[in-house]
Amino acid sequence: MEKTILPRIYFLIENKKREFDSRMYFATKAASLGFSVVIAKKSAILDNRKYLQRGLIILKSIGPNNIKQINEYRNLGYMIGAIDEEGMSFFNDKHYCEARYIHNLELVDIFFCWGLREFNAIVSRYPEFKDKIHITGNQRIDVLKKKLKKKYTNRAEAIKDRYGDFILFNTMFTMANQKMAKSNVKSRSNIIDGLIKRGWSAESDYVKIFEKYIAFQHENMKISIEFIKKFSINFPYKKLIIRPHPNERVELWFEIGKNLKNIEVVFDDESTCAWIEACEYVISSNCTTSVESFMLHKKSINLVCDIGGECRFEAPQIVSHNVTNLEDLNEIVKNFNPIYKKNEKEQINKELKNIIFNCSEDNCSANNVITALKEKFKTYLTPKEDQYKNIFYFYLFYAYYLIRFYYRKFFTKQDKVLIALITQKLKRLDLNEIKKTVKDYSSGLEINEKTINIKEIYPQVFKIEKNKL
Repeated sequence: MEKTILPRIYFLIENKKREFDSRMYFATKAASLGFSVVIAKKSAILDNRKYLQRGLIILKSIGPNNIKQINEYRNLGYMIGAIDEEGMSFFNDKHYCEARYIHNLELVDIFFCWGLREFNAIVSRYPEFKDKIHITGNQRIDVLKKKLKKKYTNRAEAIKDRYGDFILFNTMFTMANQKMAKSNVKSRSNIIDGLIKRGWSAESDYVKIFEKYIAFQHENMKISIEFIKKFSINFPYKKLIIRPHPNERVELWFEIGKNLKNIEVVFDDESTCAWIEACEYVISSNCTTSVESFMLHKKSINLVCDIGGECRFEAPQIVSHNVTNLEDLNEIVKNFNPIYKKNEKEQINKELKNIIFNCSEDNCSANNVITALKEKFKTYLTPKEDQYKNIFYFYLFYAYYLIRFYYRKFFTKQDKVLIALITQKLKRLDLNEIKKTVKDYSSGLEINEKTINIKEIYPQVFKIEKNKL
């Protein structure tokens, strides 16, 4: 007789820098409570979908590019969950629902929201999905809290040893400096033309807000470049480190920073949070790294030019010192104090909670997700276990991936820029790194790490669960 158990959870990683730590924290906590959690590259789950134990696959998008896969997973017996990694950043309710293809929630069993603002954006237009949606916050915020940020503190020490004291400039100009374009003009036309080809009218509100957003980013990037080029002259005794967004043309920033004193451009695999922990303070533009800086107890400078006021994201404005022009930016950098005043952080938390449900120290997103899963899937029956555990099949898969990689690289007409972007966003997952990360979070959660079992069940597919008694 089959017994009722907790469903296996599949978290698919697409951007390692942004997602890895939060997914590993959730996996550690959930495994300690009896869940089987699998962390894997999106393509690795797809390749092995017929052989894996059925469970809940949590996606980052329910857009048209995922519909075919969603239907295939459902036909194979998987359940579908979704979370929007950008759920704290959107222009208005209509834009949120249109950009995320929220009407596709009819294909999803459960959806996790950052906060009430995201929840209301969905329910105001699609009330029929209300029972599928749970306000949980996001684990990207959990891992920045006092008990769990030790790994960032340790990494920050190594960064400080190498670079000394510095101001961190995180770029976020993914529209103005698009990775897939060779010029700003082409970038702009690529984006708008792409939207029109996908069915949007050139006169629609959706296209018009993107046109404003692109112009907004262009102006902010222009101010940023002027600030960087004069930084060595204006601040000869300060150091600036530029970390480009992984979806940008990184080469641009290396070219700008070349031969400029006391400025370095760093593009690495390190989490941005470790760099924030290491720096004196952050300068960014309409970027969620200012929120991460707030969670790490450092006020940031947020550059948001006067044009395109409706393109400013709310959360970065709440937590930052906001400037609109180059003159004000230079003036505030002279003597900027990143320490929040007494009771200021508490007031910001009150304003921020509507956007990020788990922004306070005592509200854990992982707990909220686990509670929602237990309520939703109370009668889940024992699924078939993973197939092909034989070591022969494991190495057969590895050989298949290797052959496929080189075949695509040398014998097919792949978009080289697209392949570079994908590789840039997600390096290989490493078993030792996963074990070390589970150990770090087990310590913060006061869990005996030896009770957690970690195994690579297929190439780039890692199972994390409690040891069986």
